[in-house]
Amino acid sequence: MNRMDQLKEINNKLKDYINESQFISNKCRNKIIKMLIETFSASITSEDYVKFANVDVSIKEDGKISLRGKDYDTAVKSNDISDIVNRFDVFKEKADAFLSNKNLSFDKLNNFSNIINIIVIGLIFLVIIAISIIAIKAIFSGNLSFTIWFIVFILPTIIPSLRNNISDRIMQAKNYFKKIIKRYNKR
Repeated sequence: MNRMDQLKEINNKLKDYINESQFISNKCRNKIIKMLIETFSASITSEDYVKFANVDVSIKEDGKISLRGKDYDTAVKSNDISDIVNRFDVFKEKADAFLSNKNLSFDKLNNFSNIINIIVIGLIFLVIIAISIIAIKAIFSGNLSFTIWFIVFILPTIIPSLRNNISDRIMQAKNYFKKIIKRYNKR
């Protein structure tokens, strides 16, 4: 493989790392960029990449790091592709370890919150069913004072706040179930 092909492959892998980390969070992306800067001993400050939503990073032929179109000096010898490859391999090991830890905790936390959301939806529906049964029994038993009190005070208090909360939670649960089904269909 010639020098340009190696460099192109390294830059493609670097873009993959940036995109994967940005999917997790901007803080994670910034940590990956910081690892790259430390590995290549570049003269980049955090102000150069932290404030931007999208960051384009690549390694040039002469070993410089290009960040958002601006080139920064590194400790890489200008004509030594093996130095670039070795440094990128070190970066790749660090980034893989970091992203594997982030992905696990991110997925676990996300799954935990989705499961809690489904439990809360179930409890809300149980409360709605219980209240409905009590209201129907009160109507059929002829207890008009309770029925009027229930209609005037309880329903207006519960329904508006419950409507917004339950619709948001149902959408989150629906998206979670779609994600699970998609994950199992890929297998």
